[in-house]
Amino acid sequence: MNKRLSQTWQRFQESFSVGETLNTTVETGKAVLEAANTFKEKGASLELLKPLLQNSSSLLDVLCSPLAQVVGAGLPFVPLGIALLKFSRDITKQDPSLEDCVFIVSQAAYLESFKEILSLYPSINWDADPKINKTLTKQLQKLNDLELDYESASNAVACFHESELAKVFNQVLLARLAAANIPNANANILTQRVAWNTHRYIIKVWIESGDAIQTLIQPSFGDWQKEQQKFSSIDEYLKTHIASKPLDLVFDESFSFQDIYVPLKAKSVDKNGEIDQKLDSLDLETWAKENLLNPNNLEQVIFVQGGPGRGKSVFCRMFSDWVRQHLHPIWTPILIRLRDLDSFGSRLENTLSA
Repeated sequence: MNKRLSQTWQRFQESFSVGETLNTTVETGKAVLEAANTFKEKGASLELLKPLLQNSSSLLDVLCSPLAQVVGAGLPFVPLGIALLKFSRDITKQDPSLEDCVFIVSQAAYLESFKEILSLYPSINWDADPKINKTLTKQLQKLNDLELDYESASNAVACFHESELAKVFNQVLLARLAAANIPNANANILTQRVAWNTHRYIIKVWIESGDAIQTLIQPSFGDWQKEQQKFSSIDEYLKTHIASKPLDLVFDESFSFQDIYVPLKAKSVDKNGEIDQKLDSLDLETWAKENLLNPNNLEQVIFVQGGPGRGKSVFCRMFSDWVRQHLHPIWTPILIRLRDLDSFGSRLENTLSA
């Protein structure tokens, strides 16, 4: 049976014995912001959660607030979501449905992901325009009208960034970034990164929720822990083997590759591998970024060739770290030196697999 998200929120309001929600305005975002701040200082309580439910229409209302406060204060959205589910279960003496859980969990996880990704850019003024535009309000209203059934809820748990929930959440975030005067291309990438990164926080909620919601999903507690360990392993790899590469010292000198790196110029070649003299030189980094971000090139492989000492390896060091900083987890860079390969297969896939 399909349930509108507004109906789910209303059901939580009824279980906490609070009145109807207000219309979606900047004030509703303030209610979520104040609840998260109070939770951070004092922990969860019924007195904290009741005004949150009464004066907002969803957790994503917080995006109506100044983003500097949302991103910079380290607000505990995942614990706040868990508290809503646990208190509701204690009050009603019933397990929440999967749809109800996913509605709360996905919002809390999305906000944690949003907070993490935007915190990577401390120099950006996310609140350049203090007025929240009407588009954001409309998108929040569309969120309330979204219908969720068991199948769509299960899809959000299995792969959030491909779910219907993600599409609607992304439209809300895009509207908020537009209000901050973020260029469309940059806003799209940021939004995709937030959606892809949400899955790790959904796992975090399920692990930390105890028995409040774990009975609703198929994977065992051990499966979620393994999934979480994979994320930790990737984080460690990126820190140790990607982020450190530009900082390696050049031979026995006192300076690093990052200190002396000069962006490379390159020439395009035709299908026979011959340089196309009709075309001007291009900036290699810009060309690589354009190809990586082109959805029509997802199945293609980029080859860069040149003589010894021309800077190919240094380019790979620098470019892989740029991908880590600005595209992960949409793209996760893996840097493999040819000298570290023990064997070459007849196909590139086989070599990489080995």
